[in-house]
Amino acid sequence: MSQDDRKYVLKQGLKLCTKPTMRQENYLEFINRAFGLSQAELKQIRDEIRQENPAV
Repeated sequence: MSQDDRKYVLKQGLKLCTKPTMRQENYLEFINRAFGLSQAELKQIRDEIRQENPAV
């Protein structure tokens, strides 16, 4: 799986969890670590989602 694929999968998961529960947040953190994305990359993905959907 390429780095772009990993970012896409995480981004889709974050979109599904507009207001994630602690359990969902922990799962997304696990996915993030498993994919080897940095905290900066995670922040960038979250910022992209917020720009696409300001209500998030």
